Order: sequence, then C-alpha cells, then structure tokens
Amino acid sequence: MSSLLYVWISIISIECRRVEKSKSIVKISKDSAKPWFGQKEDKPVIAVVGAGGATGLETVKALLAQGKQVRCVVRNPEKYSGKFGTAEVAKGDVTDEESLKEAFNGCHGVVFAASASTYMGPGGPHEVDYMGLLKTVNAAKEAGVKRLVVVSSRLVNPINKWHPVRILLNNIRYSLMDYKFEGEEFVRKSGLEYVIVRPGGLMGGEGQRPAKSEPGSEHILAAEAEGDLGSARSIHRGDVAAVVCEALFSDDAKNKTIEIVARPREEEDPRFEQRLTTMFDDI
Repeated sequence: MSSLLYVWISIISIECRRVEKSKSIVKISKDSAKPWFGQKEDKPVIAVVGAGGATGLETVKALLAQGKQVRCVVRNPEKYSGKFGTAEVAKGDVTDEESLKEAFNGCHGVVFAASASTYMGPGGPHEVDYMGLLKTVNAAKEAGVKRLVVVSSRLVNPINKWHPVRILLNNIRYSLMDYKFEGEEFVRKSGLEYVIVRPGGLMGGEGQRPAKSEPGSEHILAAEAEGDLGSARSIHRGDVAAVVCEALFSDDAKNKTIEIVARPREEEDPRFEQRLTTMFDDI
C-alpha cells in the first residue's frame, strides 16, 4: 500500500512540475513574440515607411546616427539589399494594410515619408499620399504604435489653392497637395498620437538636386500650420530628417503640425542641436 501511495505521489509531483514548466514556456513564448527581427526590449524600434525615397533615406541615416533601432519598410526588400546599413528591412506596401500591420509589429514609432511616384493610379497621390496614409494610421493603431510622424509639405492647405507652387505640384502629380491635406486631416482625427512636419522646398539627398549648404549648417525656421516663415523657401532633406527625429520623442511635439524652412546661420543663432530641442515649444 505504501509503495502504491509513493508511486501516486511521484506521478502527481512530476505532473505538477510539467504543468509549471508548460506555463513558463507559454509565458516566454508570448513575451518573445513582442520583439521582431531580433528587436531588443529596451531599445524602441522606429519604422520608416518610404525609406527608399530621398527624405526617407535621410531619416533612416539620422535615426541610425542617434543609435536608434530602425526598420525600413519598403515594397521590395531585395531591391534595397545593403542600402540601409544596420537597419532592418521589412516588406510593406502602403496599398496593403495587412503588410503594414506586420511590419509595424513591436514598433514604438512610425515615420510616414512615402509620396506618389506616378501621376495617378496605384503609385499616384490618391493611393499613396491619401489612402496609403490612412492605411498606415490604421495599421499603426492596430500594432500599438505610440506615435506617427508624417512628412507632408508646406502649402497643402486649400487656402493656398492659388499659390503658383501649389498649382504646379498639384499638376505634376494629380491633386498631390489636395490628397496630402486630406491625409493630414485623417491623421488629426484618428486618435493616434501624431506630429505632422511640413517642409518647404526640399534640397539635397541621394540622387537629388544638390543643396547650397550641408545638413546641420543652417538655422531652421519653424512655425505652426500656415505660419509666416519670411522669405526663406527651402530646406535640406537632412535637416528635415533631424526635425523628424526630434518629433518622434519630444513631449512638446505631441499632436502638432510644424512648418519648417532654413536660412543661413547668423551669429546670434543657437547651435543646430539646441535649436532642434526648442523648436516645438512655441508651436
């Protein structure tokens, strides 16, 4: 009898240990599902949509220079093999919301730097700058992303509809500025924490018209939406990227729209890095 009792106690003990081990495995499995492609828990991941474009690429470079973990979201990862340094590369298409959800898994922030590559159709403004941004917002919310930074443009507001630059851009890509503004409006009403960055004329960057100055060498002028920035009209893509990086983590930037251009530095101007940390204060 005592031998039988000993056997039963042993069986129960083994079973209890097996159950506890099983619970531990389940817990580890759930926790390990959060990181993606080797993500470190203590290092937030930033996804850059449109990383293959000139502004997106500058943003990737700026984030990597700051030691951030970056995930480049592109339609064809093979096309960009070796282009993004130490950054991860994930397949994602702004016309495919499910692909974006997967690409955003485990991300703290998302940068939307995509824009139309064709006059209209699948790569046009309606599908990319408007519907693509809507799908990015929905996917980001589903994935638990904390903040979205959108790279838009000055003059997108229809109150500027007769401005010659806006007319030109609206015709180079069918209703480009109109769709950019509609996308912005969706972001503002989405409930997702956001920052909208509206640069002036973009200069510099890989494969683009050269800029007159190097990134970080000019003074950035900033204003709220439709604000007066004087006679300055353009800005280096590298400087836009620096503002995007600040927008991702600054408490002062939350739910704001900022317009930016740059001018030559003057003696009384603060250092470039100092300017970045204060530019959202008065917006």
